[in-house]
Amino acid sequence: EQRVTEAPTADEAKARVDAKDEPAPSEEPVVIGEGWSTIVELPAGTASTLGLDLGTGEAAGMGDIMDIKPGMDPEEVSGAQAMLEQALTDVDGGHALQTSLVSVLITDDGRILAGAVSADQLVAASQR
Repeated sequence: EQRVTEAPTADEAKARVDAKDEPAPSEEPVVIGEGWSTIVELPAGTASTLGLDLGTGEAAGMGDIMDIKPGMDPEEVSGAQAMLEQALTDVDGGHALQTSLVSVLITDDGRILAGAVSADQLVAASQR
């Protein structure tokens, strides 16, 4: 039995490819402020795709985030994860990492906010 299917026109095929390339509106980062006070907010769900266990607020092991490839030392990978966990501070609504250059907030609902501002400013922006 032969099956006949219609091939899409060139315009239909291009429209399908273009639609796949465009991120959904909910996946787009939000820019808050301008200049040195700019904060970028990545959408909910971003943290979980990076391996953050939102139920406990603790980061998953690096082995859960990335494949440990041949030649990589699992102890070094777990050591890096331990350093990250030590660097995160509990704040209202999530966990923050603050350096002299940049701060990052991972919210309990899975958003990630980052900017050259204080962790307190990120927390305030996350609650807007």
